Amino acid sequence: MMRKPHWEKHLAEWHRVAETRPFLWGKHDCCLTACDAVLAITGIDPAKDLRGLCDDRRGAIRVMRDYAGGGVEKTVAKAFAACGFGYVPVLFARRGDCGLVSTDDGPALAVCMGATWVAQGKNGLVQKPLKEGLRAWRV
Repeated sequence: MMRKPHWEKHLAEWHRVAETRPFLWGKHDCCLTACDAVLAITGIDPAKDLRGLCDDRRGAIRVMRDYAGGGVEKTVAKAFAACGFGYVPVLFARRGDCGLVSTDDGPALAVCMGATWVAQGKNGLVQKPLKEGLRAWRV
C-alpha cells in the first residue's frame, strides 16, 4: 500500500488533533480514531462503510456484528483486508501501522507511533508499549 508523500507530517497532525480529544462513540471511538490516522496518511478510509452508524456502545456492537459477524478484531480484519492491508508480526509494526491492544474494556484499535501504540481513551490518546500489541496490520 502506498502512503501519501510526507505522510509523517500527516500522521503528526492527526496525533496533534486526536491527542486530547475525548472519546465519543461513532465519531472518536478506538476504531474511527485509528482509521482517521490511516485516512490521513494513505487517503484510504477503512471505516468508510461504518461511519455514522452508531452513537453508543450497543450500536457499535450491532454495527460490528452486522458488518463482520463479531467484535473489534473481526471488524478491523475485514475492513483492512478490503483495503489491502495485511497482517504483520506485532514487533515488526512501524509508525503508521495499526494494531489491536488490550484495554480494560476489551481490544482497541491503535496506531503505531514507533515504540508505542496510541489508542483513543476516555480523554484523549493513551499509550501502550509496542510489545503489548495483540495483532498488527501494515498500512
